[in-house]
Amino acid sequence: MEDYNHKKLAFDKARRDGKDGEEPEEPERPPNRRCVVNEMSMEGLAERILADNTRGVLVLCNELMGLIGGFDAYKNNGVKKDRAAALELFDGGPRNRDLVRDTVWVANWSACILGGIQTDKLAKVAPSLGDDGLLQRFLLFEVCTAGMGEDRKPDMDAIGEYQWLVHQLAHLRADCEPIVLSSEAQEYRKELQRITFALKEEKSLPTAFRGHANKMNGIFARLLLTLHLIETPHRRIDLMAVVSGATAKRARDLMVKYFVPQALHLYRKFFSDDGVSDAQWIAGHILAHKHERVSERDLYRADKKYEKDRPRLRRAIGTLVEYNWLEPIPPKRPGDKPNVWQVNPLVHRRFAERADQEQCDRQAEQKKAAEGHRIIHNTFSPN
Repeated sequence: MEDYNHKKLAFDKARRDGKDGEEPEEPERPPNRRCVVNEMSMEGLAERILADNTRGVLVLCNELMGLIGGFDAYKNNGVKKDRAAALELFDGGPRNRDLVRDTVWVANWSACILGGIQTDKLAKVAPSLGDDGLLQRFLLFEVCTAGMGEDRKPDMDAIGEYQWLVHQLAHLRADCEPIVLSSEAQEYRKELQRITFALKEEKSLPTAFRGHANKMNGIFARLLLTLHLIETPHRRIDLMAVVSGATAKRARDLMVKYFVPQALHLYRKFFSDDGVSDAQWIAGHILAHKHERVSERDLYRADKKYEKDRPRLRRAIGTLVEYNWLEPIPPKRPGDKPNVWQVNPLVHRRFAERADQEQCDRQAEQKKAAEGHRIIHNTFSPN
């Protein structure tokens, strides 16, 4: 930015000085070199940023709602184009951007977007984000507080290595030979392809998540390339053009063990229109308490929200009946709806390990809540 501002001052001065001469020669405008963008409009991104940065940029937002809410903010003609333009940033490639003043040729309409959004705000806008595939293009993960933290001296060696890495990545040459996968790496790619196809076709999963699964192969390729470049000795011009099996496994594990479960959790949380999320909670309750039978009363006493919304509770129970977890016990009076269900014994045998985890998780939550209540009481009690 310092270099650009210096050259821009010289450019502006040359234009001013040339006005008094005869047929002044238009000075060459300096390119606006950028790696990171914080605030922008789609017009500004095309005209002032991507036209001069063919490798693309990182759009870094502290609050993604600001970016999403700013789409088409300056258009009074009712034409909505910003979201469509943002979707195209995911794929990259050449674009003509027809702006008010002129048509701008962008050799690579590409940007990565990184930012955060509060859970309650995401809950409000999630349905609209899932309509056109904008949300499905993101790798979603939920950030949680991991305890009180510890004040300690920063690891300057790690910080130095990280800064060196970013510098090397920013100066990589783009005119190398294509990077290809080794035969071992190809097997991991094919495995992830099978997994994503299964997720995409699984009807019990939220429709919005299945749309996200449809983009996982492309996301995996980008993640794999990123890890490959991080692990490559960057002084080599050829970038070590073959991706190793170890790198592909690392990318596969990161997707399958972290990003996919995180995304599934959030999509079920915000797009659970089929009772699957509630059914999961009831299933966990059954495992944690080792129930052999469960009643409607047991469940709404365990979670008060179901007491006010009995139809929601029954839909979730119906899902578990459909999956053969529960079997209705006939009521004593003919014509009454069943309100007690027998738990399939196979459930406790097949999910014994998960039952232990559910029990530990719920006990940890209870302990955390009790500790919080104790601290609040001791701090704010008038006695």
